[in-house]
Amino acid sequence: MVVLRKPDKLCYEVPKAYHPIALLCTILKVLTAIVAESVSHLVEKDALLADTHFGGSPGHTTTDAVHYLVGKVKLAWGQKRVASVLF
Repeated sequence: MVVLRKPDKLCYEVPKAYHPIALLCTILKVLTAIVAESVSHLVEKDALLADTHFGGSPGHTTTDAVHYLVGKVKLAWGQKRVASVLF
């Protein structure tokens, strides 16, 4: 945390005359992003996740999940079966 003086303040004895700035470790953020990209690439390349896994997978959107769910429900209804979903 770095504390900077605000410009044009008459009295610097008041806490509101200072502006705290939080400095984050950017190297750790960069390293985390590189590792996450690498793991994501390996998971996609080796097909380690099921086709029905939509969360956090590149190219799989919420719309894809809804279309899959609607398709499964309509298939069950077409076979005169009951479809239930638990969220």
